[in-house]
Amino acid sequence: MLTVTSLVLVAILVWGYIWQKEVFQAAALERVTGVAAAQTERVDEYLADGMSHAEMLAKRSEVIRGLPGGEGGSTAGVQRAIDEYVAVARDISWVSVYSADLELVASTSPSPISVNADYLARGLRGPVAGNVIAGEGENLHLVGFGVGDPADPAGLVLVAHSMARLHQMTRDYSGLGRTGETTLARAVDGGAEFLTPLRFDPDAALSRVVPESAVDVSVIRVLHNGSVLSDDGVDYRGVPVVAAGWLLEPANWILAVELDREEAMEPLDNFVRAGLVALVVGSLVAAALAWRVSQRIRQPLFEMKNAALAIARGDRDTVVPNDRVDEIGELVEAFNIMTAELNDLTGSLEEQVATRTIQLELKNRELRDVMAAKETFLAGVSHEIRGPLTAMMGFIQLAGDDSIVMTEERGPMLEAAMQQADEVLILIEDLLAAARAESGTLTVAKVRVDLQAQIAQVREGLSPDQSSVLDARVTGAVAWGDPARIRQILRNLVSNAFRYGGEKIRIRAFSEGGNVVVVVEDDGEGIPKEDRAQIFDPFVQSASRREVAESVGIGLHISRQLAELMSGQLSYRFEDGWSVFTLTLARFVED
Repeated sequence: MLTVTSLVLVAILVWGYIWQKEVFQAAALERVTGVAAAQTERVDEYLADGMSHAEMLAKRSEVIRGLPGGEGGSTAGVQRAIDEYVAVARDISWVSVYSADLELVASTSPSPISVNADYLARGLRGPVAGNVIAGEGENLHLVGFGVGDPADPAGLVLVAHSMARLHQMTRDYSGLGRTGETTLARAVDGGAEFLTPLRFDPDAALSRVVPESAVDVSVIRVLHNGSVLSDDGVDYRGVPVVAAGWLLEPANWILAVELDREEAMEPLDNFVRAGLVALVVGSLVAAALAWRVSQRIRQPLFEMKNAALAIARGDRDTVVPNDRVDEIGELVEAFNIMTAELNDLTGSLEEQVATRTIQLELKNRELRDVMAAKETFLAGVSHEIRGPLTAMMGFIQLAGDDSIVMTEERGPMLEAAMQQADEVLILIEDLLAAARAESGTLTVAKVRVDLQAQIAQVREGLSPDQSSVLDARVTGAVAWGDPARIRQILRNLVSNAFRYGGEKIRIRAFSEGGNVVVVVEDDGEGIPKEDRAQIFDPFVQSASRREVAESVGIGLHISRQLAELMSGQLSYRFEDGWSVFTLTLARFVED
């Protein structure tokens, strides 16, 4: 109970910490964002004042007429106009007026400061702001405004605006606590240069530059991204801060308000401390209660623990004794019920696993048999095609060599080569039929077939020795079927008989009722009983046939499929010392 209570208190504390952290982070971000918005308004007002001064001077008639190309004016009039303005204007250090050629026309400064020509040229094309220079005792912001027609300005008014207001603004730490501050900076080659003093570096204005490689510093983030709102960055000191900031137009200055993250998260630290105190107190209270309750419930819990260990060791029939009628007794009863259900479920799962294991073993065995059959099939096809082709090439080479073979010997050699070619053709026909059967495109014709003529054609394809051994008897056998497919079946049966059968081979065809029966039989040892049920399966051979390398294992499978496509049957039996293959087809009847 103590552990559970402690875990609950810890979970509450962790949850509260996470929730409060998000709250305080959001509050800190909202805090710096609000200050940044207020400071932005003040900077915008400052920039607008400076631009207003420059615009008012640029529109004074004395200035317009006194520039080169003006009418009725003079340089003295320009000088007088800007002197009068500076005398009454607030925050203006000096004013200079330039011609369209950027030649200095008049200035209130006794020693005019040289200003970047590119900045002046930009002022001719439109109002410019943002350039800050070091003045006598204070930094100055230069604001430029074109005189006359914007499309063809006659000159430029440049106002040096005091930055004292901005310095005062950045020193205003209202709402920023002990560590927060507002920073103003501008982009320079290699980083960002501060324009105003910093809270922790009063001399930073126009002297301290943050390198562009310091990508975690707030002003650099604004420089790269245009804005920043984060609690995972650092300030110019490398201190983690919460920051909000953005670029200010038209000066293109960087404004960032930062608050040390440690100060921002102080309320969270206070919360954690209070939570730890509550955790300690709660744990002590829980310990006292746990000790009190354990005196009552320890024994049945120990018994349940021992029972659980026994069940884990395999003794699933373990039962916890129960003679109590309170909540602990109900718990023990529930434990016993759970144990019984677990026992039943485990037994059922074991049976299912055993059944699935047997099924998987059978499937694996079938897969291994299929793979072995296919390997045997490929080896047989390779050998059976290679053998006849090698023989054909040998006979043809010998027949073409006059120095080895006499003219009268070429006929038998070419005849032997033709027989080998017939064997390859028969194999290819079986392979094509097997492929079409697998794809469902194997078809047969159904016409009148004279079996005596088909048997005669099969006999013609045999060698003279084989033809002399074959005993063929046909009595009025005319069937419905496909002549080519019937010959293919007969060739397979006769070829198997010569290859695997005995010395005597017979083929008989006769009518029987509404059918025509063709029997091919030999006096060989026959197919073993254990193999007879599967000899018509693809890629399957009996043990005796596996010893013959040329065997492919699809002839009988294709023969049966062809017979069934012609509405017939092909079967095997071993009877009185003879292997008997029986082909049954429908008898042809004249309409």
